[in-house]
Amino acid sequence: SFFGIISAIAYEYHSVVVAISIIPWFFHCIFKQYYWKSAICFLFMLISQEDISLFLVFICLGLLFKFRNNKRTLIILSVFSLISFLYFLVIIQVVIPYFSFSKSYTGFNYSILGKTPSEAFINLISNPLSNFKNLFINHFIDLKQADYIKLEFHFFTLLSGIYILFKRPYFLIMLIPLYIQK
Repeated sequence: SFFGIISAIAYEYHSVVVAISIIPWFFHCIFKQYYWKSAICFLFMLISQEDISLFLVFICLGLLFKFRNNKRTLIILSVFSLISFLYFLVIIQVVIPYFSFSKSYTGFNYSILGKTPSEAFINLISNPLSNFKNLFINHFIDLKQADYIKLEFHFFTLLSGIYILFKRPYFLIMLIPLYIQK
């Protein structure tokens, strides 16, 4: 049997992989100003998984910085960002709790920031220095060795694309959700 088919059948489906694979096409459509095609890519990513909408907020904000001189693209990206944020709120506060047995959203696993996404947002705004420290220390496992896991993430992030960050700083905005997850 063919290895690709066996491995595809052997593992469960991850919708986030599908959504992430559309991001380059979304970038291409925005850069080429194919707005209808970018909207299709955007909607496809948006409905793939609930947390992708939060990533899309930051992707659109980063692209807003890049296209700040193009009024039409600026408007479209602003609308995409707003739709993503509202979609995220509706999905995690209304839709998922409605269909959940516990009547709550249990996918929020960032206890160091707060028990709910709104608590986390308030914490991020009100305690920026404390939260910056959390980017470097481990808060999940009570092991000293685990503190270096985040340092590895920072090291490889810098190693893999530091020159891009200097030439195109708007990518830093797009990295915010990845750092929040870590």
